[in-house]
Amino acid sequence: MSTTNTAAAPLTGTQRWTVLLLVAGLLVGSFAYYRHRYGECKRLRIVEPGKLYRSGQLNARGLEKAIRRFGIRTVINLREEAPNPRLAGEEESRLCQRLGVRYVYLYCEDLTDEDRENGLWPESARLFLELVCRPENQPVLVHCQAGLHRTGLLCAVYRIAVQQWEPYSAWQELRDNGYGEDRCAGISPGFRDYLLPLLRHRRGVHEYLAPTTAQRAACPKLVPVLLDPTADPNGRHP
Repeated sequence: MSTTNTAAAPLTGTQRWTVLLLVAGLLVGSFAYYRHRYGECKRLRIVEPGKLYRSGQLNARGLEKAIRRFGIRTVINLREEAPNPRLAGEEESRLCQRLGVRYVYLYCEDLTDEDRENGLWPESARLFLELVCRPENQPVLVHCQAGLHRTGLLCAVYRIAVQQWEPYSAWQELRDNGYGEDRCAGISPGFRDYLLPLLRHRRGVHEYLAPTTAQRAACPKLVPVLLDPTADPNGRHP
């Protein structure tokens, strides 16, 4: 009984290159799709329903979807390296204005040891709480680049100061959401090193929030920018 040799013929050089190009195209296409989808929902999380939401830097489609989905009325950007990033050819502030949403750039000060010895406080966390707790601003979406460090620290302060969480629980959530203690690009070391010890116990947070208006005025390092579409529909970030 005869047998037939069914072994496949080896691929020619051209065929091998064709297969390699097809595989490479699939990998690149899959990665591009992943990055696009990731940019739409980058670490988008609920902190308190109807009041506060957090994320990394969303792309234009993702930001618009988040605004419409949660009824966002105020967007707070913590990115000192990009106070008004361009999203698909449109500035983030303009996208917010187009949707009738307030846009706030909040600078997280990089305080030095000398600043702290002279009694200067990082004003940004207090301003953050004031903005978030005003009913006319809610719901609020806060973001930095990764949505881990600057955003995580301020949301931890919110958990303790506003929601009365135990500091340990706020710290644990901070770590569970991906916060790392290694120095990283995009976060001011002085801001991080100042706020982290406050999260160890409740008293520290309340002492931080206690300074008078005069004491706050002594800290000139913070220059928040509020772009209100109802006041200037054609306004631009400086």
